[in-house]
Amino acid sequence: MPTRQSLFLLSLSLVLFGASIFLFYGGPGAYASRSVKALWNLGHVLYFVLLIILVSKSLKNYGFSTRWIWILSILLTLIWGVAIEMIQQGGDRNAEIMDVLRDLSGALVALVFIPGSIQVFHRRLQNLIRSVVIGFLMILLVPLMVSVSDEAIALTQFPVLSNFETPFELDRWDGKSDFRIVESVGGSSTSSMQINLSTQEIYTGIGMQYLVTDWSDYEFLNLDIFYPKESPLKLTLKVFDSLHRSIEPTYLYHDRFNRSYQIQKGWNLIRVSLQEIRTSPKNREMDMSSIAGLQLFAVRLKQPETIFLDRVYLSD
Repeated sequence: MPTRQSLFLLSLSLVLFGASIFLFYGGPGAYASRSVKALWNLGHVLYFVLLIILVSKSLKNYGFSTRWIWILSILLTLIWGVAIEMIQQGGDRNAEIMDVLRDLSGALVALVFIPGSIQVFHRRLQNLIRSVVIGFLMILLVPLMVSVSDEAIALTQFPVLSNFETPFELDRWDGKSDFRIVESVGGSSTSSMQINLSTQEIYTGIGMQYLVTDWSDYEFLNLDIFYPKESPLKLTLKVFDSLHRSIEPTYLYHDRFNRSYQIQKGWNLIRVSLQEIRTSPKNREMDMSSIAGLQLFAVRLKQPETIFLDRVYLSD
């Protein structure tokens, strides 16, 4: 008759077998929230906690000493962790050294907190190892805590989408430009985003990927932009919804809002009717409750340019 421990190890083996599939397939898409992506990455920690619990208990059943359990567990973690990243590199994911560190931290959490497994070390060293493992685990939790914090701030700021007044707000943006938060040049906010547009790319600019998606209760999208030069600068604004990314072929020009504006010296307000954005796709209406992103960019610049984005917000 199977013992309670053997049933536990069998159940754990089945769980790990099923979880192994998600190391190579599935996962959040490019437009998933930052907190979901951060939580998914922590799956490496949990997976290796469970794996090393299984390995250590199995080795102990075979009579291995605690010292050898540590050595073999760490070796297995490094070998299997690196192998996972190499296999992912050949698929639709990228290899990341941070994933190996997450794997190692999961293994150490299991080894440190399995009853009796840390007794191989002297008491002072036990406390030091526990402190280091807990400290490293807290570092790995930082991206999740930052993401959840900024997502909560974004909800309280709404209908302001971004005004660069909060610590982690820059993470809402990405793009083919150098951009940073600087002291405002005189707008309604105390800080602005300085965007250095480059000549090295055909399209150079920034995009807001992480934002409150339901715009259905508002009438206008507004962007406050400061431009310091005399000669006008042509900028293009692009807005799209979640469906836009899934229509084949993807990212069709006529299935989104695209409009160019001449930016003059000084402060400029780009003010766009959300009704125009709603009706901009050729064969459908844009889903204003599921806006996926907006982008602001220049095309084929002959010289580098700098603009300052002060505030992006919705209004009635």
